[in-house]
Amino acid sequence: MNKMKNLFKKTLKEFLSKGGVDLIYHKHDPTTKDFKAQTYERKAHLSRILDYLQINCVLDIGANEGQYAKELRLLGYQGYIFSFEPVAKTYHRLKIAADKDPKWYVYQVALGSQNTTKEINLFDNSRLNSFLSPGNIKEEVFSSSHFATRTINREAVDLKTLDSFYKEIISIVGTETECKLFVKLDTQGFDLEVVKGGYSTLQKVLGVQAEVSFISIYQDMPNYVNSLQIFQSLGFHMTNFFPLAQHFAAVEFDCLMIAQKALSPENT
Repeated sequence: MNKMKNLFKKTLKEFLSKGGVDLIYHKHDPTTKDFKAQTYERKAHLSRILDYLQINCVLDIGANEGQYAKELRLLGYQGYIFSFEPVAKTYHRLKIAADKDPKWYVYQVALGSQNTTKEINLFDNSRLNSFLSPGNIKEEVFSSSHFATRTINREAVDLKTLDSFYKEIISIVGTETECKLFVKLDTQGFDLEVVKGGYSTLQKVLGVQAEVSFISIYQDMPNYVNSLQIFQSLGFHMTNFFPLAQHFAAVEFDCLMIAQKALSPENT
C-alpha cells in the first residue's frame, strides 16, 4: 500500500512540475517548507527581472546538467540560452537536455580569467565540481548532504574567457542593440575568475545572478563581502538574496542584481 502511495505522489509531483507547479505535502518538516517557499520566491523574483529587463539572451555559466535552463523554460522564458559546462560526463547530459531546443546552445568549456587548460576537482555530487579544493566544513553548522565534499577524481578541461565568446553570442542573437544580456554564475567559488575574464562583456550585461558565500565550502573561496564589492564596482545594484542551503547558519545565497544603468528612477 505504501509503495503504491509513494508511486502516486512521485508521479503526481513530476506531472505538476512539468506545468511549473511544485507540490508540498502537509507532513513535510518546517525546513523543507521553508526552502520550498524561498525557492518559489526566488523564481518569481527572477521571472520579474527577466521581464523588466526584456532579456532575450541568458548566459548560463556553470550549467551542470542544464537544471537552470530548464527552470527558465518553465518560467516562460523563450529567448536564447548559452550554457557552459566543462566536465565531459556532465556536458554529455547537458547536450542531451538541450538537443531539441533550437535556442539553447551548449559549450564544453569552463569560463575563467584566461584561455588555458586546467584541472577541475570532481565530487560525488557533480554540482559541487570546482577548480577549488574542498574546505574544512564543520558538520554541526549544517546537516545537508548537498555539501558532501569527497573528491572522486580530477579532469583536465578547457578554460576560456567570457569576452572571447561575446562576438559569437552576438552573431547568433543579432546585433548588440538587439541583444539584452543576463548572466547566471554558478561556478563553485570561481565566479570572480569568470568576472576577470569578462569585464568588457559585463559592461553590456543588464542583470546578473551569482552565488555569494557566507561559509566557505572550498579553500580560498571569496566571501560575500569580496563578491558584492566587485559587482558593485562594476555598476550592479543588488535586488534580492535567496538562501541556497542553510540549517540555522547561512551558507550560500543566490544574489540577483540589475545594472544601475537599467534601473528606472522609480526603482532606484
